[in-house]
Amino acid sequence: KIVVRFELDPNGEVVGDPEVTSSGGDGSSLRALEGGARRAVMKSAPFDQLPKDKYDTWKVVELSFYPGDMM
Repeated sequence: KIVVRFELDPNGEVVGDPEVTSSGGDGSSLRALEGGARRAVMKSAPFDQLPKDKYDTWKVVELSFYPGDMM
């Protein structure tokens, strides 16, 4: 399991570096998956489709990836 946690500004831009944590798997594979998850978030920004009036709801985002389910 790979978890990516990040904060967004009101324009949907990522603030700082996403925090990535993981569990299971071996060291090198896990690091590659963590890097891929981080890059996916950064390439997806800005998240400008989110409703501005609900900023308090989406200013902190936590996504979970289950690599085993993607294969």
